Amino acid sequence: MKRNLCESDLLYNLFLHNPLACVLLSSAGKILAINIKASEELGYGLNEMTGTPLETVIENIGPVLNKDSGIGSITEELTIRTSDKSLYPAECTVMQSGKDKILIFRKKVNRVNRLYDQQKVQLSARLGSWDYDRKARSFDWSEEAYRIFGKEPSQFIPNHTNVIECVHPDDRRLVEKSLTEPASPTELKYRIIHGITGQERWVYQKHWYIGNKKKAYTNMLTGIIQDVTESETLLKEYAKFYHAVKFARNPFIIADKKGRITFVNQQCEKVYGYDLSELQEQSIWILNSEKEVYLDNGYSETQYDKLFAEIKKDLLLPQIGCWEGELINKTRDGKIRWVRSLIHTLRDKKGKIEAFVLTSFDITEERKQEEHVRIEIYDAIASVAEHRDNETGKHMKRIGEFSYLIAKKLGKSRRFSDDIKIFAPMHDIGKVGIADEILRAPRLLTEEEFEIMKTHTTIGYDILKGRSKLEMAAEIAENHHEKYDGTGYPKGISGKGIPLSARICSIVDVYDALRSKRPYKEAFSEEKTLEIIAKGSGTHFDPVLVKLLLANRSCFNTVFNTLKD
Repeated sequence: MKRNLCESDLLYNLFLHNPLACVLLSSAGKILAINIKASEELGYGLNEMTGTPLETVIENIGPVLNKDSGIGSITEELTIRTSDKSLYPAECTVMQSGKDKILIFRKKVNRVNRLYDQQKVQLSARLGSWDYDRKARSFDWSEEAYRIFGKEPSQFIPNHTNVIECVHPDDRRLVEKSLTEPASPTELKYRIIHGITGQERWVYQKHWYIGNKKKAYTNMLTGIIQDVTESETLLKEYAKFYHAVKFARNPFIIADKKGRITFVNQQCEKVYGYDLSELQEQSIWILNSEKEVYLDNGYSETQYDKLFAEIKKDLLLPQIGCWEGELINKTRDGKIRWVRSLIHTLRDKKGKIEAFVLTSFDITEERKQEEHVRIEIYDAIASVAEHRDNETGKHMKRIGEFSYLIAKKLGKSRRFSDDIKIFAPMHDIGKVGIADEILRAPRLLTEEEFEIMKTHTTIGYDILKGRSKLEMAAEIAENHHEKYDGTGYPKGISGKGIPLSARICSIVDVYDALRSKRPYKEAFSEEKTLEIIAKGSGTHFDPVLVKLLLANRSCFNTVFNTLKD
């Protein structure tokens, strides 16, 4: 028998193991399938009767099959013929099931004996059965039905009043209506009070009419009942979990073992701008930024590869099974969101991956605040040298803006550009270690004094070195007086051996110094400044940077005039 011929797996199981003999018929009256009980009653194998006309086993069934009751079922007393040609009377009920029909028959035997024969099957399936005589208002319960209600057969009479009293007070009207009103639902779930423990239990009940429903209160009902308390409890727990996750304040995502999204909560939709229909079956990495974004935000190629190799390893190793760290996500409209993510692997009892669960904490605003504080701290550090020297705050600001401008024109990452804007103004931090009579001398320094002044590069490096977030500041402080041809100080390195950040700072520092008035000189014009810088290409300055500055002279001039002393 094909399962799609039944309403559900439960009904399929009921057909096959029903304590009543059941036969599934085609519209032409041929047998499609018989259940275990029918096989036992008729003496045929389960598949032996397939395609055989029903008249082979039930005499005079033709007229019954051709009747149109208009109410869904017809009950008649007919004669059953078994495989050994013996005959016995049986009560036969024909019910419509789509285009097909179901025939239920039972021997005309004592009802108590019939229920006794059902016990083994029902106890195995934990599925109780009952019959209800609407005229007598009494039940015949199977042993499993007594167990479900927590009643002793010798001490409890299952009549209408007694059974209704077993039902939770809030559900009694629902159950009574299902038993007394033909048009009421035949499938329901309700609560009972267990007779032994006094606990509230949930049961599922389904019943069918045996007889003509037009003859009110003379019909027989036959049904099943099952204790579903455990599944109902699980459903309630699931509902609590689902509510907590759906309305959580942080994005929550579930993906299958292939990484395809199967669930997102409301906060995820709010943070990323997608709804579930757009994300369903998409890779979970649709929310992660591209590699270029990571590189633009300060990750090196090596750091990026290491990050995602670590994520993969931690999630796939059973002994770890989770990963926590910072990622750069993106919204539907392409905006960057910094998140702290926690990813868990869910596995079945055999250890195979079933799903991935990801929750994220949006730390974008925290990162912005950290960046703001960082800039303020570095500005304060840079101002130390400013107050010790004759330089102005605007000179420091211009150095930062010039450096940022060159970095962007070179196509450097956002992180590099932002960092050099912050750290270039710190290039002279080492001057805090130079005596005032040398640092503030309103004249050209002597050769001996100049040698002392040159040590500000190594002093600055010593102040800043060894701090991971100040690596660029340290290399600028040490190398901004190195020259492209190797004639600079303190180490005399040349060409691209000089860090790019220091090469940039070197050219913009000279550009600003030439155009600014000093105690020992007047300000040079833009033309004169550019002429001097052009002559220093390849000797003092990186030729690429010289060419870039000359090509963008108007931009540099704008910055200089905007931040003029």
